[in-house]
Amino acid sequence: KRSWASDPWPRLRRRAGRMDIVTMEEFDTLVVGAGVSGLAAAHDLHHAGRKVLVVESSNRPGGRVARIEHRGDTAEAGAQGYFDNYTQAMELLAHYGLDGDLRASGGKSLYLMPDGSRRSVASNFDLLKLLGLRGALDLARFYFGYVRRPRDFSPFEIAEPVPQSDAVSAAEEFAWAGRAFRDLVLRPMTHMMTTSTLEETGLYYFLNVLGQTAHKNYYLLGGNARLAEKMAQALPVRYGTAVKSLHMSDREIAGVELEDGS
Repeated sequence: KRSWASDPWPRLRRRAGRMDIVTMEEFDTLVVGAGVSGLAAAHDLHHAGRKVLVVESSNRPGGRVARIEHRGDTAEAGAQGYFDNYTQAMELLAHYGLDGDLRASGGKSLYLMPDGSRRSVASNFDLLKLLGLRGALDLARFYFGYVRRPRDFSPFEIAEPVPQSDAVSAAEEFAWAGRAFRDLVLRPMTHMMTTSTLEETGLYYFLNVLGQTAHKNYYLLGGNARLAEKMAQALPVRYGTAVKSLHMSDREIAGVELEDGS
């Protein structure tokens, strides 16, 4: 057996004179992607006795959980936190000794206005003043029509198609909103929840994530990516390895083809 410290990569075996399939001689399970979901799956498989390798196209773990560092300060550049109903995430945080570094989200929001001025919002009253009458009315419509409206689908998986939500973008659904509510609430909310825009976010996904706002949100001191980094340190992860396609055999995945042709 080779040591991971000296040689962390699996050997590649030629098949019919080609290097088109990754053949792992020391692993029986391949996880594609070192985002939080992929690493969580690899963590569970590893503890279940499987020999797991994780391949990741980028040079870091975490996927959309990312942070920016500048002169000793950190800022979240992806997923904004961990909700208290993320039971598996909470279990993983405790497993890796990070639960003591959780802090409840909150505090002030700072808006950069179109004229270049800055407006600080520390309460609902501050937000109402910023929105104006039309924006406040739009906020009430949004709250009672969407936030408080019960939804008949699971918050964590798609069980059945929901036509009224699946084929509609958030921008189309909220076309009734005025500029103040759209620019000061909907757009930053969408970016925070999905790291995308109203136009590129489906209504189903928007409403799904919106439902999480009823739960308490926490962030990790030093950045939310610390959980992914801890998991990646405990698992064999091969970075800079982009998967091009899956190879199927009798309806089962038999291997993968990488972007570099191997």
